[in-house]
Amino acid sequence: MLPCHCVQKYFREIDPEGTATRKSQCFERRKCFVPGPNFCWHVDGYDKLKPYGFCIHGCIDRFSRKIIWLKVLLANNNPLVIGHLYMDAVGAFGGCPQKIRSDCGTENHLASIQCCLMNTVDAHIYGTSPHNQRIKAWWSTLRKRVTTLWMKIFKDLIEQNTYTPVNVLQHECLWHCFTPLLELELDKFKNHWNTHYIRKSRHDTVSGRPNVIFNFPELHGTQNYLKEVDLWQCDYIEQNHFPPEEQERITHQEYFHYLKTELAIACL
Repeated sequence: MLPCHCVQKYFREIDPEGTATRKSQCFERRKCFVPGPNFCWHVDGYDKLKPYGFCIHGCIDRFSRKIIWLKVLLANNNPLVIGHLYMDAVGAFGGCPQKIRSDCGTENHLASIQCCLMNTVDAHIYGTSPHNQRIKAWWSTLRKRVTTLWMKIFKDLIEQNTYTPVNVLQHECLWHCFTPLLELELDKFKNHWNTHYIRKSRHDTVSGRPNVIFNFPELHGTQNYLKEVDLWQCDYIEQNHFPPEEQERITHQEYFHYLKTELAIACL
């Protein structure tokens, strides 16, 4: 069997005009350039495990491809929860990115916080899913490596009549039993991704390990675009953007924790 490049070479020799015509009609990948780490973060929710009660929310740095956060939530459509994830990241890094890109919808609270910290309405970019491609493309990697197995496990539980999604008690039992395991799995994959080597590509991406690219941008001829945020700014955000209200909770979780403690004592 002839390799692809040989076939292409022969076509160029036999039919140069036709080859040139077909080449001119080829789809070209749209390029979107960012100058360095912390210039733009992409945030989005992942709903493939949502039918079983597990919502995942993530954030990725566009330049370095470092995963900023990857969390299991009861619901990824609560703007306050997403806002808290963002403020936790701002506190951990000591600053915020120049811009954030997200889909239209539940990240509106995050958008207001970002614009407040940057003091400009241009600090947040709304767009359709195709424009939020960095995090959207990464979800497919997560599904291949992590969530496909979990989907199979939960489907098997349903088929065996062990778990009924509409049963509230069973739903909360599933959350209590599997959330720590799923969080551990996501943390392991996040750490693996942030330390693995990304090879060179013909597209406009930087090769290297995400953590190294993120923390040492000077090795790639650029700089860190993080905007430092003072403690008083974080306090102001907490007081003015997170009104006091009852936190989202699951009805039976306190009882489940009590049972787990009692069983642990009984096994001693």
